[in-house]
Amino acid sequence: MLDGVLEGLDSGRTVQLIGEPGIGKTRLVTEVLERSRDLGYVALAGRGAEFEREVPFSVFADALEDHLASLDMTSLDGLDAERLGELAVVFPSISSQVDDGVEELQLERYRFHRAVRALLEELAGHRPLVLALDDLHWADTASVELVRHLLRHQPEAPVLFLLALRHRQAPQELRAALDSAAREGTSDRIELAALERTEAEELLGEALDRPTREMLCRASGGNPFYLKQLARAAQRGTDAPASGRESQETDVPQAVTASIIDEIAVLS
Repeated sequence: MLDGVLEGLDSGRTVQLIGEPGIGKTRLVTEVLERSRDLGYVALAGRGAEFEREVPFSVFADALEDHLASLDMTSLDGLDAERLGELAVVFPSISSQVDDGVEELQLERYRFHRAVRALLEELAGHRPLVLALDDLHWADTASVELVRHLLRHQPEAPVLFLLALRHRQAPQELRAALDSAAREGTSDRIELAALERTEAEELLGEALDRPTREMLCRASGGNPFYLKQLARAAQRGTDAPASGRESQETDVPQAVTASIIDEIAVLS
């Protein structure tokens, strides 16, 4: 599906990648970005971070700032001084080019949202733009508001928004906006599922004996990340459940434990 979206990209488009931790969202985002660059597109990526949720527009700054810093300002000639002034509040690379300087953050959100939309249209003026936002469930409130605006007012240019997140851990406002867009057909949704048994076996390869592979497939629940971590532990001879002892208590690799704790936290 995503290959078709990329090759036919001629207007604003949004694709949601939904799945639990370790299911393969980031891997798929990386593949889409690589494919986009192969096609000659502008491919940019930002990521939400749990400890940056108090920083306004941090996800978009992460995605766009380095690229903006690499551009000659003549690349943004389609944006008037007012638009540039609004963008300069958030993007230092634009702030350094605005003659009047930038006052402290007191912008009107809706005007900034429209300025970002215009910026994306400008960036996609010569080549299609793919903007991937990973771990969007950790996004700050201002970034969530901007995503909601862009879902309702997609750029009139070949721009693909690729939004990857854990749906259950996302803010309610973001979940509602994404669900509404999916229902109305203004956004595509891909829900990544657990590996089938044959896929899990293929991922494990032949390094482990069959009883151990069967045990790991059951213990991981088909989650690729859990499966890889458990397989590494089994190859070290530690931390993985022994064959035939599925129901007994066992040590679990630290990376798996941390991921499971994150999932439990959202339920508590």
